[in-house]
Amino acid sequence: MPREDRDLWFKQFAQDFNWERDLTTEVRRMFDVEMAREFSHTVNQWKQKWVLGETPKCINEKVYEGLKDHWIQPATKKTSSTNSNNRNSRRGGKGISTHNAGSTSFFTRGKQLTTRDGVAPDHLTLMEDTHTNKKTKEIQDQVAKQVIEVCRKRKDEYILSQPPLDDDGQPPKVPLELMNQIVLEETPKTKGRIFGLGKLGKRTRSHPTSSYMYNRDPELERALQEKDDRIEVLEKLMEEEKQANKKRDEEIAKKDAEMAKFMQDVLSRLPPNSSS
Repeated sequence: MPREDRDLWFKQFAQDFNWERDLTTEVRRMFDVEMAREFSHTVNQWKQKWVLGETPKCINEKVYEGLKDHWIQPATKKTSSTNSNNRNSRRGGKGISTHNAGSTSFFTRGKQLTTRDGVAPDHLTLMEDTHTNKKTKEIQDQVAKQVIEVCRKRKDEYILSQPPLDDDGQPPKVPLELMNQIVLEETPKTKGRIFGLGKLGKRTRSHPTSSYMYNRDPELERALQEKDDRIEVLEKLMEEEKQANKKRDEEIAKKDAEMAKFMQDVLSRLPPNSSS
């Protein structure tokens, strides 16, 4: 995506939302990340249309022609084929890699769990969440299953090595940093990526605590929460208006039916036309 387009979109974004001046760099970085992800997803949808012989709607003709030229290049086809083979790899008899996070990245899922639970998840919790089938409650990926079993065992061993109760009278817990380190030690790594965590492991090595990764700036989180709150209020108002309109339409329909019945009754009482 051209830099000038991103600059224009960010200016439009900045007109709708407010934040402290010191947060602009971080907001812009997160904006670029989200825009890149969304743009990549959109281009992929366009390509799927092209493969089916269809033309995407609402796309600039010159842009579409440029994309088609790019997609037919040998280098592009080779990269696409390599990525497809990697996704469908049997991994030496271990089966195709699977997870249940859908298109949500592991980092984004971590933020969602933080919002839901009020505390940043450790890597074991995140792996369990993203690899456990929501219906069967089973871990489908064999590699993930082995890693989780080993990490759970080490977690239990640590807890058993601690006093039954801590200073607050609570059962012992594995510190978040230690649990993350255990997962990183037990998890296979390929080209800098941590299996089951994507590029999240790289973030972890730079910033050891998940709380930093998922709650990097309270002011930024507050601004984003305010935006979500405004959206929620608007959605609530729209739903209330929808229900009010529905009720009004039902009342009008009821009155129309009553009027039609009344007129039918009146006409039935009139004497028959005696003119000849």
